[in-house]
Amino acid sequence: MLKAYYQRRLDHVLGYIDANLGHTIGVAELSVLANFSKFHFHRWFFANLGVSVGKYLQIKRFKYASYQLVFRSHISITAIALDVGYASTASFSREFKKILGCSPSSFRNQPNWEHWQHIFDPMYGPIKTYLMQKDENDMRSIQTFKEVKIVNFPQTAVAVKEHLGAQHHVMDSVASFIEWRKAHGVLPNKSATYNIFYDDPALVKPQDYRLDICAATEIEIAENPQGVVAKIIPAGRCAVYRHNGPEILLGQKIQYLYSQWLAASGETLRDFPCFIERVNLFPDVAEQQSIIDIYLPIE
Repeated sequence: MLKAYYQRRLDHVLGYIDANLGHTIGVAELSVLANFSKFHFHRWFFANLGVSVGKYLQIKRFKYASYQLVFRSHISITAIALDVGYASTASFSREFKKILGCSPSSFRNQPNWEHWQHIFDPMYGPIKTYLMQKDENDMRSIQTFKEVKIVNFPQTAVAVKEHLGAQHHVMDSVASFIEWRKAHGVLPNKSATYNIFYDDPALVKPQDYRLDICAATEIEIAENPQGVVAKIIPAGRCAVYRHNGPEILLGQKIQYLYSQWLAASGETLRDFPCFIERVNLFPDVAEQQSIIDIYLPIE
């Protein structure tokens, strides 16, 4: 019980940071939220997440800024700088170049996601460990099984950008698909966004990883520069598990459905891959507020 109490306090702090990336956030302010003196807060935060408060803020701000630069091209660099707490474009650009080795405008025009992952993954590693351990504890709750619902998914026509290749190139496929969506008016506020997972990236060679990036639409899809094609997500029964929070935990939730829920439910899998619906999208919402519905097709 005491462990859960402290976890809730840390979750409160992390949620506050996510919601206030554009504001000056001081240690004194966060320590009050956590109900600690500032003398203890630094050590407590680092002991749980493996990074300092300053490093955590840097990671969150630059992840958000990177996604805004590439996937929200209508937003100016000045506005993005302000969104992540910088007083000027110049100060934001200096810090961005110091961390990623290129200017924000260069990253916007030609993002190198492989390099981006090389920079941020080591910093994010301890945070990922904490989040995964917390999520694993949450899933041990007796309530977890009850959170899986059975639904009849309707046949859904989708526009699809097929991705084949290493995971760090997925963002390039996403950017190409966003370009197509904008050109054809198939926008997220009008059209549901899906991903179909053909492979587990841990079980295939990087060059063989397959993923469909999809948007629900009935429009006719002509040949196009982005290589978007028409497909169907078939109708049928599905087990649905709603994931709230960072996408980095998605694989753990999918694994739970296969390893625990399926055996306990008595259901049989249907011949169609696991897929998800992105109910809302980062960076339009903070990572902590992200909602993803996982669909496991069953007979």
